[in-house]
Amino acid sequence: MEIKWLEDFLVLATTRSFSRAAEERNTTQSTLSRRIQQLEDWLGVRLIDRSSQPVGLTRAGSHFYRDTVEILRTAYRARAGARRIGLQGAEPLRFSAQHVLARHFLPRLLTQIEARMEIGGVTLRSDNLYNCIDDLLNDAVDFLVCFHQPAMPDLVDLSGYDFLVVGSEEMIPVSLPDQRGNPKFALPGTAGAPVPCIGFSSENPLGWHRQARMTAQDVELHINPVYESTMGEIIRDMVLDGRGMAWLQTMLIGEDLDSGRLVRAGDASWDQSIEIRLFRTRAAGRDNIERIWDMLRDSGPAQSPPDRGAA
Repeated sequence: MEIKWLEDFLVLATTRSFSRAAEERNTTQSTLSRRIQQLEDWLGVRLIDRSSQPVGLTRAGSHFYRDTVEILRTAYRARAGARRIGLQGAEPLRFSAQHVLARHFLPRLLTQIEARMEIGGVTLRSDNLYNCIDDLLNDAVDFLVCFHQPAMPDLVDLSGYDFLVVGSEEMIPVSLPDQRGNPKFALPGTAGAPVPCIGFSSENPLGWHRQARMTAQDVELHINPVYESTMGEIIRDMVLDGRGMAWLQTMLIGEDLDSGRLVRAGDASWDQSIEIRLFRTRAAGRDNIERIWDMLRDSGPAQSPPDRGAA
């Protein structure tokens, strides 16, 4: 039995879709299906009811789901503890961040920290928000970097975890330009010609941000959802392919806007600011974590304890 089989099972049980689970796990649908089958063979029972759409859990699967959460939590905590002891203070700083933040924001944050102090090695886990939060809850990382917006739903209770607001970002509507440089797909659309929209799927909280922005407008909006993904990079590629418009972070599409590859699909009234938050572990005994925290707290806005939810 392999740990990744359990991780696959939890994601599948949450998404109820082999295709979405495979995307979350950064693997192919056939590979994920095979690993679920191997887990079921190892247990000797069926966990997934494949006869329904979306797929569901069997009675044994529902029972095993609760046990799997505890098994993985114990395994991750044991691994983190063993690493701390084995490295005897030499363990690098461990960050977990959503994909777009890991690529476009975290390097700048590390540069800011390194300009003030020596921090040694750094390890980074780039993943979807749910897995990043699990890393923090299981003490597998020292810091979690994530987006947050008040309109997003509560995903997990992070009360008791200190956070700092270390930045902000704008979500803006963008489209491929037409031959005249105007948006090929422009908001708000009409009832007869709704705007094709590419969005974050329900598994990504930014999808809730987009929905909140839509309902906040006084103008009646007419869109036709044509594609969704958990990853902003994939959504950007679909927009560049001319398949529709999307709300995306400026850090992801800044160069596209500057070059004219993408243009605004709506004016600034459709924009929405989202916070970038840094959460820290509650584990004690790491002096460099405290020093970094104090430095960032003194150089920017901070709140403690945090409200519920992160996105």
